[in-house]
Amino acid sequence: MEGRRVFVKGVGRCFPGRAIPNHEMLLACRLQDATVEWCEKKIGIKYRHCARITPDLDELKEGRVDPDWDWETAWGTREGCHNSQLSAQAVQKALEMAELKATDLQMIIHCSCTPDYPLPSTATLIQEILEIPECNAVDIRAACSGSTQGLQIACMYIKSGFYDRIAVIGCDVGTAFGLLDSNCSHFTSADKVNACLIGDGAAAVVLCGEDKQDQNTSNSKHMEVLDVFVSSIGPGKEMGMWMPAGGSRNPCCKQTVEKGLYRFNQDYKSILQHGPELYLRAVNDCLKRNKLSLADIDLFIPHQANGRVADIADTLGFPKERIFMNFERVGNTANGSLLICLDEIVRDYPRMLQPGALVMMVAAESSKWLYGATLLRYDGLSEKKDQRNGDESSSGHIVSDKYKQTSLAKKKGTTSERVYYFLKLFFLDLILLFRRYWMLLRR
Repeated sequence: MEGRRVFVKGVGRCFPGRAIPNHEMLLACRLQDATVEWCEKKIGIKYRHCARITPDLDELKEGRVDPDWDWETAWGTREGCHNSQLSAQAVQKALEMAELKATDLQMIIHCSCTPDYPLPSTATLIQEILEIPECNAVDIRAACSGSTQGLQIACMYIKSGFYDRIAVIGCDVGTAFGLLDSNCSHFTSADKVNACLIGDGAAAVVLCGEDKQDQNTSNSKHMEVLDVFVSSIGPGKEMGMWMPAGGSRNPCCKQTVEKGLYRFNQDYKSILQHGPELYLRAVNDCLKRNKLSLADIDLFIPHQANGRVADIADTLGFPKERIFMNFERVGNTANGSLLICLDEIVRDYPRMLQPGALVMMVAAESSKWLYGATLLRYDGLSEKKDQRNGDESSSGHIVSDKYKQTSLAKKKGTTSERVYYFLKLFFLDLILLFRRYWMLLRR
């Protein structure tokens, strides 16, 4: 299928209920040693959405919480906020933008580390909700790099001509697996950070293939996927994030629950130390693969791991205004992160990108140290916009004043800029190479 290309025809996102501000979250989790100021300055977050069964949200809004509330007995996600339900709603919005019906889809790829069940796959549940009689339905079990893996697989299917229309969904409901009560005996400082930064949400893209002859006659707006890749550098490194129970090594049982093995575990010291390397490798590899310079990239969309991610701009020497961040408004939504950002840009800030703009989405996952990137060329999508209410979009997501009037002119890197960025990446290559050999020597 020579000349066959892949286009994003629609995007959509969905959140479980209203955004929950820091003061309500601290009250619900009984985090007495944390403050709103600490959340904003240390973590970099103001809001997040929560799919988990929670104390009465109206009471929380009034500053009250049931004194008998027990997170240990409040398991699972609320009805209407299950992973499959959020995902299906995100796909439906993407289909509307693409002007397609659910039955037009030939494949569903669902990317999540917090599925509805270990079995059956969540993709098949989404298929059922969307009332698609027959299609391929696949789950990808990964954390923050999963949606990039899904995009890579979808592009391979479409470029080969095997399928023409695929929905890729990134969704996680991580609050369901967090330890949210500081009174619990298993509560640690990592649980405190998780309670503050983890958010829930889903987003989807509808990808379509076009042959070269079709592209010459098509007048529809689109976003072309130019490249997508994922890589792992985990061998020899300890896990940065993991969930001990739920797999065949430690099936869920009374003992694993009593030991607190059912929740996310993080080594935040290791994440802060090694995490930036994943972003730098992703950027470096993507530029090399496509023979580009940093001067050619109009907008970076990094995985929203925390509020400090934008600091990679200082390392790269890249303008911070060209790095898109929404972490303070949604938190770390894992597999939802990159696609939520993409949908937000298209729907809420349509003036941000000019036709022909190059957008790089960067994935970084600390579980076993994976990274990847997606390179897009933006030529506009549907003019349909959400009907907003004040500072919220129709999804219930807080809209940032920072980006409302932002318009990034198409970059045309000068020779001096290209030389500067080339030298930057050259020295970054040397640093990464040194780190690689240092790790080998330490084994």
